[in-house]
Amino acid sequence: MNSPREVNQDGSTSHVEDALTILRRLPVFKNISLEMVKLYAYLSYKEEYKKGDIILQQGTPSDRLRLIVHGEVSITHTVGDREILLQKLSADSLNCFGELALITEFDWFFSAYAWSDVSILSISRESFGKVIERYPETFIDTIAEIVKLRIDRFTHQTDYLIDHLEKKALDRLAMKSLPKNIDQS
Repeated sequence: MNSPREVNQDGSTSHVEDALTILRRLPVFKNISLEMVKLYAYLSYKEEYKKGDIILQQGTPSDRLRLIVHGEVSITHTVGDREILLQKLSADSLNCFGELALITEFDWFFSAYAWSDVSILSISRESFGKVIERYPETFIDTIAEIVKLRIDRFTHQTDYLIDHLEKKALDRLAMKSLPKNIDQS
């Protein structure tokens, strides 16, 4: 493995150094050893997309976590012939998506498009597995962080959708009163 402090001939830092800096900011990688994060950085890939490019398609097999380094990504869900915007994610807020793909196989339940030109740092399920095999004692805590990350995104997606509903639609969905068996104290 190259040293993460390596500087390229043009004076820029290496992919590993850049990836290490980015990964250390993500909660999943914040509380693990530097040696582990270096391995994830070494095994990561940089992906580039132009505005309008599809990053991943709903219904195709999942395979990796993607961390937005630059730009904005739209997360959508297709229902019938309608594509519903669930969320816009930006590099400004250190956003990632696809974290569940690190721990299990499934078909994507959403699509992701480049809202602008986008740079992404990705880690495959295979790479994640290699690091966990080397450091099995971190498995439970790492999985817990991934689940927390997904719960946070689900909460943000729900808030986004509610914030963007027209008042008339929101009124139709609002409960007029709590069911009688719910304690209102």
